[in-house]
Amino acid sequence: IAAVGGIIYGSIKYTMSGDSEQKARDAKVFIFNVIAGVVAYGVGYAIINFLIPGGLVPF
Repeated sequence: IAAVGGIIYGSIKYTMSGDSEQKARDAKVFIFNVIAGVVAYGVGYAIINFLIPGGLVPF
């Protein structure tokens, strides 16, 4: 949910950047960082499921 919100926020920043190349670049970096975070989370989840057969115990 936070990743979707982050992508929406970054998209709004990009849309509102207008002619400012610096603001557009900042928005692109923000969106890239959100996507990188989602990928890192997925890799971490996969590693944990590989190390602990059966997956994580739900709380």
